[in-house]
Amino acid sequence: MNFINQLVAQARGLFLSMTPGTRVMAIIMVAAIAIGSAFLVRDSQQTKMELMFGGHLFKDSDLYRAETALSNAGLRLYQRDGNRLKIPTSEKDLYLKALSEGNAVPRDLGSSLEKALNGGNFLEPLTTTKTRIMAARQNDISEAIGRLPFVEYANVTYDERRDGFASRSQSTAAVFVLPKVGFQLTDQHKRGIMRQVQSAFAGLKYEDISVMDLSSGASMTGETDPMNAEQQQYYQQKMQVEQDLRRKAVNLLADYGEVRLEVNVELDPTLREESEKLQYADKPVTVQSTTTKKDTEATKTSAGGRPGTEPNALANKSASLSGGSGDSNSKTKEQQESERKIVGKETTLTAKVGLQVRNATLSVAIPTSYYNVAYRRQWQDLNPDKSISEITPIKPTEYTQLRNDIKDRIQSSLSAILPAAVAGTNSLLRVTVTDYLDMPVEPLPEPSFVQTLTAWLATQWQSVAMLGLAAAALMSIRSFAKVGSATDDSAFDNGFGIPLDEATDLDLAELMAANQTAPGVDASGQPIMGVPGEAGGAPEGKKFGNKSLSGSDIRDQLSEMVRENPDAAATLLKSWIGESN
Repeated sequence: MNFINQLVAQARGLFLSMTPGTRVMAIIMVAAIAIGSAFLVRDSQQTKMELMFGGHLFKDSDLYRAETALSNAGLRLYQRDGNRLKIPTSEKDLYLKALSEGNAVPRDLGSSLEKALNGGNFLEPLTTTKTRIMAARQNDISEAIGRLPFVEYANVTYDERRDGFASRSQSTAAVFVLPKVGFQLTDQHKRGIMRQVQSAFAGLKYEDISVMDLSSGASMTGETDPMNAEQQQYYQQKMQVEQDLRRKAVNLLADYGEVRLEVNVELDPTLREESEKLQYADKPVTVQSTTTKKDTEATKTSAGGRPGTEPNALANKSASLSGGSGDSNSKTKEQQESERKIVGKETTLTAKVGLQVRNATLSVAIPTSYYNVAYRRQWQDLNPDKSISEITPIKPTEYTQLRNDIKDRIQSSLSAILPAAVAGTNSLLRVTVTDYLDMPVEPLPEPSFVQTLTAWLATQWQSVAMLGLAAAALMSIRSFAKVGSATDDSAFDNGFGIPLDEATDLDLAELMAANQTAPGVDASGQPIMGVPGEAGGAPEGKKFGNKSLSGSDIRDQLSEMVRENPDAAATLLKSWIGESN
């Protein structure tokens, strides 16, 4: 304690011995050292943060689980940056371990199925393995649907049933979707989800899938979908044709400013068309002709011979070969002809691809400000030797003519990309061109100077403080350099322009006696230390008016007098300056 008191006393004495300017500089330097040390301590204590998983965007549900896991582990130095987490770099391993133990690490697509395939053992029943893999697949599909930008939560359940010894099973799937706040689950979103779920499970029919919107309770199944089967093909083809037509039209309208474009396409609802035409000829055609001829010759013997049993019995005896005179012969000829004829016919089979474009219309709206831009450009082309400041205002008739020309030009360019129209239809009428008044956007109010300065100081006050310290340090160095530099004593050496030979001779002893009650004692009665002579008096016989003394000698003597007796020095200077005037 005594040591501290001694240090304080020495510091106080040192401070009191300084000149006023040196005291101010000392105070500034002490303040600069204190503030700089505070900045160093603050920067050393400030925790360096980094984004977890390289700036991974957590879903709201995953973010809640991650915060719960970190809170359970007692880690509270994290910061939320939107849907990202910032964690201390020095404690990164602790935060990752807490998320892993709390099962809050964001899952990758397919991670559940990969984990299911790596799990289990060879003693596990086949049905258990199949069930585990199916559950993992459902989790992966739910995770994939949940990553859609308009979905907050999704869950997919799948089930199949096999009756008896049927070779095919009946499968069903249900999808539960919770959209994000501010989003609406449209029928188009539901159809896309149902199609994706159908492709994820083999043998699953579109009619056996249902999607429920958890925010409204509305559900839709494949059977109740109005765009099911053939109608779904019509809807997809319609969208495809409209997108292709819109892309072509946007390319043609790129130079007309902020154009508003709407496309409508009508398709032939026929999916497939086949026709067969049968036509018969006027006369039959012979395809087969048959001719048959037959010649017949017959001989008849007359009755005769010996009567009785012997000639008429069946005995084996010779017979006479010669005919009798009463035999008769007959000959017959026959001829038949037949023809086969058919009527000629012509068959024509025609098959057409369905969903052909029946009609397409375009509705275009261009901003009215484009007319002024087009007029200025046209005026510059017609007046290349003039500047834009010399442009003349457009007349109403010229404005109307320019407007009609632009609309006709747009109609002509867009009609070329439209599908072929029905015979007798004017293609130009299928393109409608209008304009709209594009109001200038009002600029946002600019912040005032005070607000700008306050916001700037709120973020840059540290830099300003450091610059102030640097400026104070430079001022201190400048002041020290001026004090330490050699002074110019030419004015003092010359006696400030006062002629010494005209000055009154001042006796130092008499001056000392006039200002002291006793030799070597000041006005308060204290003895004067370090003064030569008896009791510290001034040396006798020395006069400041001595012409042999130079300005340098007077300076030294006066400095010595100031140290020994300030009152005497003040009196001396007062008398000297007063008499010289």
